[in-house]
Amino acid sequence: MAARCRPCSAPAVESLGIKSVDIIIPPSELGRFVQVGESRGVGSKRKRASQSWENDSRKRSKLAGGSTEEGWAWRDGEGREAGVVRQPFIEATAEYFDKHLAIDLFHPSVRITKIACGGFALSENRIKVFATGSGEDDSSTLTASRAVWTLVSDLVDRAA
Repeated sequence: MAARCRPCSAPAVESLGIKSVDIIIPPSELGRFVQVGESRGVGSKRKRASQSWENDSRKRSKLAGGSTEEGWAWRDGEGREAGVVRQPFIEATAEYFDKHLAIDLFHPSVRITKIACGGFALSENRIKVFATGSGEDDSSTLTASRAVWTLVSDLVDRAA
């Protein structure tokens, strides 16, 4: 009996591109990022031509892969709530990405999926808060503990 060969279907080709980038900012540089962001102000990163997706929610959603996340509307004052503060660190980080990596951090298809530092780690579905200090009840440990509880309660309030 003769075997028949059927042509195999070619495997799906993934689009080329950067899947993830790990950026490590030394703690000593964090203050400089904030200073740069505060000096530049909200939304003042380099002047560029208006993108076709900026004012079209349908195009933004398509570029974001159908995602309906909050997005970066706070940068332009859209839907600004009372008590929402400026984010100079994000502005400076976006400027750094744009200048050194040619990545527009505010493009709909770019996502920040994890942020980690010595005290906490935030990812898409999790938050981990790490204990600091030696376990003694000194004032710095109490201050750190109070800050953690404030962060957690603010997150719970925001989610509710």
